[in-house]
Amino acid sequence: MKSYRKYPEKTKQEIVARFNNGETAKSLAAELNVDVSSVYTWVRAAKEDNIPDAKPNPILDLENFVKALSDIIEMNELLTSENARLVQRVKELSDENARGKTLLEQWKITAGKINESINGKE
Repeated sequence: MKSYRKYPEKTKQEIVARFNNGETAKSLAAELNVDVSSVYTWVRAAKEDNIPDAKPNPILDLENFVKALSDIIEMNELLTSENARLVQRVKELSDENARGKTLLEQWKITAGKINESINGKE
């Protein structure tokens, strides 16, 4: 049989405030060792009850903003690096394509000369 732990309203309000400030239900649930659905239930209840303490905390909001900004900067660096790699690869493929077209034109000229030679001997 599963045992259920009752959390104080203050804890629930803090979790709701942190959720409203951008933390994920999954991370909050893991921190409290509760099911993610419990966090969503508390958030929904807070919206329905309009709990005053469930408003975003400016300090948590700033911390989340700084973390999110750091994540965005890191992702931007990764994407910039990948973009440079892809630009180089496109240039390489373009060069290969140009060489292929040149070879094709040379082959057409050679094939034409061979055909002329064969047709001219008949």
